Amino acid sequence: MEFLNQTTHSAELIHGPLGSNHHGVCVLAKQTRPILPGLPGPSEPFEWPVSRTELKTDFGDFPFEHHFPLAKLDLMVVGHAVTPQKRPMREMRVGLSVGSQFQYIQHIFGDRQWKKSLLDYKIGEPDLFTEMPLTLKNAFGGTIEMENAKLQNLDNPEGKGYLVKGASIEGTPLPNIERPNHLIRHPFDEPMPTCMAPYPLAGRLRYLDKVSPQGAKPFAKEDCNSYFGQAHPDLVMERLAPGTPIRIEGMHATEIFSFTVPACPFRATVEIDSRVEPLRFSLDAICVFTHLNRVGFRYRAASSFHLEPRQLRKVSLEEVAA
Repeated sequence: MEFLNQTTHSAELIHGPLGSNHHGVCVLAKQTRPILPGLPGPSEPFEWPVSRTELKTDFGDFPFEHHFPLAKLDLMVVGHAVTPQKRPMREMRVGLSVGSQFQYIQHIFGDRQWKKSLLDYKIGEPDLFTEMPLTLKNAFGGTIEMENAKLQNLDNPEGKGYLVKGASIEGTPLPNIERPNHLIRHPFDEPMPTCMAPYPLAGRLRYLDKVSPQGAKPFAKEDCNSYFGQAHPDLVMERLAPGTPIRIEGMHATEIFSFTVPACPFRATVEIDSRVEPLRFSLDAICVFTHLNRVGFRYRAASSFHLEPRQLRKVSLEEVAA
């Protein structure tokens, strides 16, 4: 099937048979734009790419993108927590708000370790910092090397702070990113990892409500984001209407990142022989790249048609004037 992308944006066509006599098409298209026009962006042009394989970045790995429809919206934020005016601090907060209903707060600490006290263990004073990468490596989790085994925190094997009885506690690092209402107090506390970066497909948090001692829950449409999405489960939400405000505090030394969800900038059609039909787009992912002063929006359109021999099939994508 021919795909004609008449835009300058990243887009992919996924297509294939649906049963014996139907063919499915799915268009993924992304628009990437500046957040604050007055701030500098990357030195090289940056587009959030549609990636059919895992996309590895310094801030986390984006699961591969596919044709499965998502019932809700994935929201991700990558970059650094940055102290006000880049003054050295030992702790601070980062805040994300969406509209007037959703707010997500993270408490950011400098590097810390467990220290031996008279009767137990205590958390050492955080180191000073001006920037802290907001990655899963700095969230709760980790892997412990025991004498005869390697134990992983299945929610986040690459994090820090995970401990089990028998492991050495003194000198063990604590996570830099925590939720204010779930702060670690004791060495064997196990809070859910919090991070706004993309979350791996194999992470256990995706499946906590899908599996029980009685077996796996039957698959339902509302589970699509868990099985096929990219965001941390905390940041999977209902779809956002154009004009919805999004605001991010604590990820620039002097500025607050804020923008509104735009109207869909794309139009697509599928042409079968001489018949042309429109494809309907929906916004199902947003990723904010604060370190680049960019935000990306992913739109998805899907349909199917009756499959016949020797059909002429073409999908066209164009940009709609603002």
